[in-house]
Amino acid sequence: FGKISDAWDRRKMLGIVQMFGLAALFGLQWAIYESHWGMVPIYLVGLCLGGVVGSIYPMSTAVIFDWLRPKQMIAASGNMILTFAIGSIAGPFMLGVSMNQLGAQGFLIYFAVVMGSLMLFILYRIQVRQALPVEAQEDFVVVPRMPPVHPQLDPRIDPDYDATDPEEYKTREDFPAKMETVENL
Repeated sequence: FGKISDAWDRRKMLGIVQMFGLAALFGLQWAIYESHWGMVPIYLVGLCLGGVVGSIYPMSTAVIFDWLRPKQMIAASGNMILTFAIGSIAGPFMLGVSMNQLGAQGFLIYFAVVMGSLMLFILYRIQVRQALPVEAQEDFVVVPRMPPVHPQLDPRIDPDYDATDPEEYKTREDFPAKMETVENL
């Protein structure tokens, strides 16, 4: 979805992702209660649902970052992480309440309400704010969780150090001047 959102209005693409999510929830409902083919449909629909849910946060981040100056991105990123954390705390609690009141179906109903609410919010935002021109959007960049250049970014790491070679292991005594500087900070 990330590459596609580079060519279209990201908000509309995020709304389409929500529609796919709702369709996957209805498919999961069918797979659980109506399917006579065993677990395979549940796994396939669950895989699709996981792909949709996993793309919501990065696409939301891209939508927000398209409108910000570089100096604002760190604060916005912190606010998004805080919002994500609050949702990670409140979400399971509210899901439990939903399942307590509605039984096992409360699980799917809860997810449908959350996804539907997000889709309605996206539709509202599309109505009240003009879209950013596609040319002004940043391109999607795939970044691994731990970039392989991380050791090269740390000035305390010897650039010739090979982490895959056990003989290369260095102790504090190998870098006394650097360690004294670090300890004095």
